[in-house]
Amino acid sequence: MVALAATLLYEERSYQPKQAQEMASLARVMAEMSDAAVDFQDQALAQEYLNILRLYPQLHQAALLLPDGSVFASLQQGSGPFRSWPMPPYRAGYQHQQNYSVFLQPLKAADPASAHLYLEYHQPPLWQRLPQYSIMFAAIAVSLLVITLVLQSYTRSYLLRPLEDMTRFAREVSASEQYDQQIMLRSQDELGSWPWLLIS
Repeated sequence: MVALAATLLYEERSYQPKQAQEMASLARVMAEMSDAAVDFQDQALAQEYLNILRLYPQLHQAALLLPDGSVFASLQQGSGPFRSWPMPPYRAGYQHQQNYSVFLQPLKAADPASAHLYLEYHQPPLWQRLPQYSIMFAAIAVSLLVITLVLQSYTRSYLLRPLEDMTRFAREVSASEQYDQQIMLRSQDELGSWPWLLIS
């Protein structure tokens, strides 16, 4: 349960930052590719560039949006519903809302009022994302098991062993009726000597 909880926490904390970084990198590349096509009003070439995004199954829809709000080229894949395209003024950057994420990238970085590339990712349910963390889950589980075994060994060696020694010594004295036997302490600290203080 602890390993599962740790994996879930890591996934929730890391998924969005990783997705934002991936979308930002993809948006920059696609914006540089599409800039000339928009400048020369070549919609066929712009559409070819957007069609490359079909290689990304998590991408739900994409578009090249002109400054006046019109759509120069677009791509939609997967099952609907499909959200309407944003209208200017465009808000560049990453935005996450419920089960989808959006990234808007100006085609000209120095001109925020230029045409924008719009990317929309759908976020799969948590149960669909967990298999990719199976190795990490197994590593956490093994680590917790090792820690548990070490703690058990420590508890037996330093806490229970003096009690076992005291019990064994009491039985030997009772069986031999030699009450002048010397007590051998494992250590001089409190853990090693406290059982003998109880019977002294």
